[in-house]
Amino acid sequence: MRIDSGVRAILQNQIDVLAQIIDAGVKELRSLCLANKIEVETHEYSKDEVEKAIKVLNNAKNRHVTK
Repeated sequence: MRIDSGVRAILQNQIDVLAQIIDAGVKELRSLCLANKIEVETHEYSKDEVEKAIKVLNNAKNRHVTK
């Protein structure tokens, strides 16, 4: 998520306040911020490469949850 017409990224400590101002869920805003970071960092990769990387990440997260 970008603030001020794409000039600055929202900071994690601003999400709670912004969520209250725009009457949105904190989890939803955090997800949007993360999606933006992923998009910025992966724009040069193919859709298939990004999807595979996300699967790897999900598998790693699932292993940590079940331990």
